[in-house]
Amino acid sequence: MENKSMFTRRLSRIFRRDGRAFIVAFDHGLTEGPAKGMESPAEVLAAIVSGGADAILTSYGTARRFVQQIAPVGLILRLDSGTTTLG
Repeated sequence: MENKSMFTRRLSRIFRRDGRAFIVAFDHGLTEGPAKGMESPAEVLAAIVSGGADAILTSYGTARRFVQQIAPVGLILRLDSGTTTLG
């Protein structure tokens, strides 16, 4: 078995063997508030996964709340603590 570094193993959860990845950003609600059509995050995340995404970029809170929906794909967390319009 090939000895992979932890970094390489984590990247292989996101990138395909050809080096490409389809990553969907799901962090818009943090700064803009819920967008039209995004009122049901669980359904939207399920559609993203079934649509063939390799990874989802989202916030810690979203990842924690919807862990079952996100589990089949790679995860990229937004950890910049940016400001929001929510207060």
